[in-house]
Amino acid sequence: MADLIFPDYRANSDGNEWSYSTGWTTGQADNSGHNGAKYATATAAGETATFDSGAIVFTDAVIHMFASQFAGLVDIYVDGTLKLIDVDCYVYIDGQTNSMKNAAIVCLSGLPRTKHVIKVVCKGISGSKSSGTTIGVNWITMLDPDMPAGEKLPNTIAFYMDSNGDRQGGWVDKQGKRLIANYKPNNKLRIEYVTRPSISSDYVRFMRNEIISRRIAGIVWMMNTNDLPRPEINSKANIEKAIKICIEEFKIPIALCTILPRNGLNAFSWNKVNGQIRELAMKYNLPLIDINTTVANNTVSTVTPFQSDGIHLDAVGDNLAAHTMVDALFLSSGSPFAKFL
Repeated sequence: MADLIFPDYRANSDGNEWSYSTGWTTGQADNSGHNGAKYATATAAGETATFDSGAIVFTDAVIHMFASQFAGLVDIYVDGTLKLIDVDCYVYIDGQTNSMKNAAIVCLSGLPRTKHVIKVVCKGISGSKSSGTTIGVNWITMLDPDMPAGEKLPNTIAFYMDSNGDRQGGWVDKQGKRLIANYKPNNKLRIEYVTRPSISSDYVRFMRNEIISRRIAGIVWMMNTNDLPRPEINSKANIEKAIKICIEEFKIPIALCTILPRNGLNAFSWNKVNGQIRELAMKYNLPLIDINTTVANNTVSTVTPFQSDGIHLDAVGDNLAAHTMVDALFLSSGSPFAKFL
């Protein structure tokens, strides 16, 4: 239901608005960060998930779906008419078993201003890169037709992160918010936690949908070791593509963040991409949250400021990262994010 902060309508996959054919596995927990919704998946040809908006009228909508290296193809029908064919839900993510449960894959725009029935149909076919046929739905956002698609909510910052940052009680959620509140009591900042793990893979092709569906006014992009170079990932090209989508297409600021060291990986892995991040931040005059330097000093550790896994920050690391973020975004001279407070 719409309210003054979120003008749009969201219907989760486990709500009464959705119905499924018999081959779906429904009610699966989406534990990827703050999203907390349920998702449903299917693999066989002809399996359908049908959404009925009931009395809700809309012209634009974004369907958040399942994406992975083993995701397949879907067709999308609107009011009984085939609207999109062979939508490829494949996204490269580190590890064959990893997945995004809530990727903003499908954007429907310019529909008649009325209620609609949307059907997601599993093709039972893998795309050219995929190793499987799994497709899934998590939720649908129906944009308020009186607030045009692409119109932004003021003071709304979206964080693209991995499990290091996008976790309750972490450096953005707890420490960062505490510092911001101390610096600017009663501020109007809104934080959105966007589909993880980040977008340096080919998920960048869905970034526009993410911005539209959440009405984002600014983006902080924390890349992570899941995003480090693989044969089909061109990190620099994808980072630059994301920058241009933000500043040229949507006219919103974007800040970059360096990658932390990771236990078990060769230092060259993150140093190469961090060099690209710093280069592009300088080229486009973007705020840079250099947590690699301020938190870890480019050093792998299995003790503070990291947890014993040598990957995730502990409370000390979270505090250091939060200070680095607030300084870069809100206290640095000329930062476009200062106005968000």
